[in-house]
Amino acid sequence: MPLDPKYKDNPNSYGYISVINHWLIAVLVIVMLFLGLSLEFADLGSQKRNMLSLHKSLGAIVLILGTWRVLWRVFNGFPARNFAIKHWQQNAAKFTHILLLLSLIIMPLSGYVMTEAAGRPVNVFMLFSLPPIPDSRYLKEVAELIHSICAYSICGLLIAHIGGALCHQIVDKKPILKRMLFK
Repeated sequence: MPLDPKYKDNPNSYGYISVINHWLIAVLVIVMLFLGLSLEFADLGSQKRNMLSLHKSLGAIVLILGTWRVLWRVFNGFPARNFAIKHWQQNAAKFTHILLLLSLIIMPLSGYVMTEAAGRPVNVFMLFSLPPIPDSRYLKEVAELIHSICAYSICGLLIAHIGGALCHQIVDKKPILKRMLFK
Protein backbone atom coordinates (compact mmCIF):
# COMPACT_ATOMS: atom_id res chain seq x y z
CA MET A 1 0.00 0.00 0.00
CA PRO A 2 1.56 3.33 -1.03
CA LEU A 3 2.17 6.03 1.55
CA ASP A 4 -0.26 8.96 1.55
CA PRO A 5 1.48 11.95 -0.16
CA LYS A 6 1.08 14.16 2.93
CA TYR A 7 3.52 11.85 4.75
CA LYS A 8 6.19 12.14 2.03
CA ASP A 9 8.62 14.97 1.33
CA ASN A 10 8.23 17.12 -1.77
CA PRO A 11 10.00 20.28 -3.04
CA ASN A 12 7.44 22.56 -1.38
CA SER A 13 7.42 20.97 2.05
CA TYR A 14 8.59 18.15 4.21
CA GLY A 15 6.03 15.39 4.80
CA TYR A 16 4.45 14.65 8.16
CA ILE A 17 7.02 11.96 8.97
CA SER A 18 9.94 14.35 8.44
CA VAL A 19 8.22 17.16 10.35
CA ILE A 20 7.49 14.94 13.35
CA ASN A 21 11.03 13.50 13.23
CA HIS A 22 12.54 16.98 13.09
CA TRP A 23 10.59 18.68 15.86
CA LEU A 24 10.55 15.73 18.26
CA ILE A 25 14.31 15.29 17.96
CA ALA A 26 14.84 19.07 18.15
CA VAL A 27 13.00 19.30 21.47
CA LEU A 28 14.74 16.21 22.87
CA VAL A 29 18.21 17.43 21.85
CA ILE A 30 17.65 20.86 23.39
CA VAL A 31 16.37 19.26 26.62
CA MET A 32 19.36 16.89 26.62
CA LEU A 33 21.84 19.74 26.14
CA PHE A 34 20.19 21.69 28.96
CA LEU A 35 20.23 18.64 31.26
CA GLY A 36 23.84 17.85 30.38
CA LEU A 37 24.97 21.41 31.08
CA SER A 38 22.94 21.49 34.29
CA LEU A 39 24.61 18.27 35.43
CA GLU A 40 27.99 19.95 35.17
CA PHE A 41 26.95 22.50 37.79
CA ALA A 42 24.54 20.46 39.93
CA ASP A 43 25.48 19.58 43.49
CA LEU A 44 25.96 15.95 44.34
CA GLY A 45 22.90 14.32 45.81
CA SER A 46 19.55 12.88 44.92
CA GLN A 47 18.60 15.78 42.62
CA LYS A 48 21.72 15.23 40.50
CA ARG A 49 21.14 11.46 40.46
CA ASN A 50 17.55 12.04 39.28
CA MET A 51 18.71 14.46 36.58
CA LEU A 52 21.38 11.98 35.46
CA SER A 53 18.84 9.16 35.34
CA LEU A 54 16.52 11.31 33.22
CA HIS A 55 19.46 12.33 30.98
CA LYS A 56 20.41 8.68 30.40
CA SER A 57 16.82 7.61 29.73
CA LEU A 58 16.21 10.43 27.28
CA GLY A 59 19.59 9.71 25.69
CA ALA A 60 18.44 6.15 24.95
CA ILE A 61 15.26 7.55 23.38
CA VAL A 62 17.33 10.01 21.30
CA LEU A 63 19.50 7.11 20.11
CA ILE A 64 16.44 5.14 19.00
CA LEU A 65 14.64 8.10 17.39
CA GLY A 66 17.91 9.48 16.00
CA THR A 67 18.62 6.15 14.30
CA TRP A 68 15.11 6.24 12.82
CA ARG A 69 15.68 9.83 11.64
CA VAL A 70 19.03 8.98 10.04
CA LEU A 71 17.59 5.92 8.30
CA TRP A 72 14.64 7.98 7.04
CA ARG A 73 17.07 10.50 5.49
CA VAL A 74 19.34 7.76 4.07
CA PHE A 75 16.43 6.07 2.31
CA ASN A 76 14.48 9.21 1.39
CA GLY A 77 17.26 11.77 0.92
CA PHE A 78 16.70 15.47 1.35
CA PRO A 79 13.93 16.98 -0.74
CA ALA A 80 14.88 19.39 -3.47
CA ARG A 81 14.16 23.05 -2.82
CA ASN A 82 11.63 24.95 -4.87
CA PHE A 83 13.72 28.11 -4.48
CA ALA A 84 17.33 28.99 -5.23
CA ILE A 85 20.05 29.68 -2.69
CA LYS A 86 23.74 30.29 -3.28
CA HIS A 87 25.90 27.24 -3.97
CA TRP A 88 28.05 27.73 -0.86
CA GLN A 89 24.87 28.01 1.24
CA GLN A 90 23.57 24.75 -0.21
CA ASN A 91 26.86 23.05 0.66
CA ALA A 92 26.91 24.56 4.17
CA ALA A 93 23.32 23.47 4.78
CA LYS A 94 23.98 19.94 3.54
CA PHE A 95 27.17 19.66 5.63
CA THR A 96 25.38 20.99 8.74
CA HIS A 97 22.45 18.60 8.25
CA ILE A 98 24.77 15.61 7.82
CA LEU A 99 26.77 16.51 10.94
CA LEU A 100 23.58 17.01 12.95
CA LEU A 101 22.29 13.63 11.80
CA LEU A 102 25.59 11.93 12.68
CA SER A 103 25.53 13.58 16.10
CA LEU A 104 22.12 12.01 16.77
CA ILE A 105 23.93 8.66 16.79
CA ILE A 106 27.39 9.59 18.10
CA MET A 107 26.23 11.67 21.08
CA PRO A 108 23.90 9.17 22.76
CA LEU A 109 26.07 6.21 21.79
CA SER A 110 29.13 7.81 23.40
CA GLY A 111 27.07 8.53 26.53
CA TYR A 112 25.95 4.91 26.67
CA VAL A 113 29.50 3.60 26.23
CA MET A 114 30.88 6.12 28.75
CA THR A 115 28.34 5.07 31.37
CA GLU A 116 28.51 1.31 30.81
CA ALA A 117 32.32 1.26 30.57
CA ALA A 118 32.38 2.94 33.99
CA GLY A 119 30.38 0.03 35.37
CA ARG A 120 27.10 1.93 35.69
CA PRO A 121 24.10 0.46 33.88
CA VAL A 122 21.80 2.55 31.72
CA ASN A 123 18.26 1.95 32.95
CA VAL A 124 15.65 3.50 30.67
CA PHE A 125 12.82 4.98 32.76
CA MET A 126 13.05 1.95 35.08
CA LEU A 127 11.46 -0.11 32.27
CA PHE A 128 14.52 -1.87 30.86
CA SER A 129 18.30 -1.67 30.90
CA LEU A 130 20.52 -1.34 27.86
CA PRO A 131 22.90 -4.23 27.23
CA PRO A 132 26.01 -4.09 29.41
CA ILE A 133 29.51 -3.71 28.02
CA PRO A 134 32.74 -4.63 29.83
CA ASP A 135 34.18 -2.12 32.29
CA SER A 136 37.08 -0.24 30.73
CA ARG A 137 38.69 2.92 32.05
CA TYR A 138 40.25 3.65 28.63
CA LEU A 139 36.96 3.16 26.77
CA LYS A 140 35.15 5.32 29.33
CA GLU A 141 37.68 8.16 28.90
CA VAL A 142 37.55 8.03 25.10
CA ALA A 143 33.72 7.98 25.11
CA GLU A 144 33.67 10.83 27.64
CA LEU A 145 35.92 12.94 25.38
CA ILE A 146 33.76 12.18 22.33
CA HIS A 147 30.60 12.98 24.32
CA SER A 148 32.00 16.33 25.44
CA ILE A 149 33.28 17.36 22.00
CA CYS A 150 29.99 16.30 20.44
CA ALA A 151 27.98 18.38 22.94
CA TYR A 152 29.84 21.57 22.06
CA SER A 153 29.76 20.70 18.36
CA ILE A 154 25.99 20.23 18.47
CA CYS A 155 25.62 23.65 20.09
CA GLY A 156 27.57 25.24 17.23
CA LEU A 157 25.72 23.24 14.60
CA LEU A 158 22.34 24.21 16.08
CA ILE A 159 23.33 27.88 16.02
CA ALA A 160 24.34 27.52 12.36
CA HIS A 161 21.20 25.54 11.49
CA ILE A 162 18.75 27.87 13.23
CA GLY A 163 20.63 30.98 12.12
CA GLY A 164 20.69 29.82 8.51
CA ALA A 165 16.99 28.98 8.53
CA LEU A 166 16.09 32.35 10.05
CA CYS A 167 18.39 34.21 7.64
CA HIS A 168 16.80 32.51 4.62
CA GLN A 169 13.31 33.16 5.97
CA ILE A 170 13.74 36.76 7.16
CA VAL A 171 16.54 38.25 5.05
CA ASP A 172 16.26 36.28 1.80
CA LYS A 173 12.45 35.95 2.03
CA LYS A 174 12.65 32.24 1.15
CA PRO A 175 9.90 29.91 2.47
CA ILE A 176 12.36 27.76 4.39
CA LEU A 177 10.47 27.56 7.70
CA LYS A 178 7.13 26.95 6.02
CA ARG A 179 8.54 23.71 4.58
CA MET A 180 9.09 22.29 8.08
CA LEU A 181 5.60 22.99 9.44
CA PHE A 182 2.38 20.97 9.25
CA LYS A 183 0.03 22.08 6.51
